Amino acid sequence: MQAPTFTEIAVVGMYFRDREGVPATELVAGFIPPVQLQFERDFYNQYDENAIKVLYQGQHIGFLEAAQAIFLAPWLDDGHNYELTVTDMQVRRKNLHPIVTATPLPMEQKQADE
Repeated sequence: MQAPTFTEIAVVGMYFRDREGVPATELVAGFIPPVQLQFERDFYNQYDENAIKVLYQGQHIGFLEAAQAIFLAPWLDDGHNYELTVTDMQVRRKNLHPIVTATPLPMEQKQADE
């Protein structure tokens, strides 16, 4: 079965990363879409069993919002691979958030990456 594309996913939690010494909000403020991001499942997250970390140039900058991660996580757990692209920047509650699209990679590309 072809994995679905997920759109309009906000990256959240950047302000918590700032408190941990990672200048996530500063990095994000410089994004001009499109920007490629990386992500990985966070199986040991005590707050969200479906947590998906978002990384920029290998640096953990935040998480995919939980309301969307719950749908994407099972596809990742099932071995599907995605490309994560910032498509927009939105202000929500006075905070700037990258808005991303998770596009499934073709199965042959997934296999080549493994």
